[in-house]
Amino acid sequence: MKKARNAILYGMLALVVSLMVLPLQIFAEETYEPLEVTIPYKHVYTTTDTTVDSLFHYVITPQEGAPLPAEADAEGVYSFQGVVGTGRKDGDYTVFDLDGGILTFTFTKPGVYSYETKAAYDVDNEKIDAEHYTFCPHTYVISFYIVNDDGDGLKLRMMVVEDEVSIKPAEIVFNPVYNAPQEPEEPDTGDSTPVWTYVILMAGSAICIVILSRRMRQKSQQREG
Repeated sequence: MKKARNAILYGMLALVVSLMVLPLQIFAEETYEPLEVTIPYKHVYTTTDTTVDSLFHYVITPQEGAPLPAEADAEGVYSFQGVVGTGRKDGDYTVFDLDGGILTFTFTKPGVYSYETKAAYDVDNEKIDAEHYTFCPHTYVISFYIVNDDGDGLKLRMMVVEDEVSIKPAEIVFNPVYNAPQEPEEPDTGDSTPVWTYVILMAGSAICIVILSRRMRQKSQQREG
């Protein structure tokens, strides 16, 4: 009889424990191997003055708690140097192509992750000469569709990059332009005659005056004689 009661007690205890553990198993968040996804970018800096170099700042804003890329700081700011390499000539401009860079994102669960990224005109009160710069006007919207790979991992089903006009290839392109200030032009006085022309005329006039003076003096002396 005592053994029967103990068996019942142990059975009830096991039932209580299983009922306590079951909800934890049901509601425990499934874990996945982190998935690293990269998106390439191009930074094309066009300038009329290669001695002017600036650090261009861009900001990426995650939607609904999406993780920031590794290249951005806590505020979502990442930067590019303008002058990279020797550049290539294009008329009066020199073009510097920073190609092959990437932004790196790490995802730990399935979902749709969206971001906006655009030029940041003023970061940490570090203002550049905005009067002569034309910044990239585009705001890009990036969306990653992350799904389960039928195991304990994740995979990228689709990545979409859009700007204000249309869906783009999976690439971001920034293209700031710098036009150096023009030297002020000399005021137009309305007389384009070279200065040396006046010098020659004045010298010629002086010679003529000297010659005439001598002749007049000689004639005067002849009359008196």
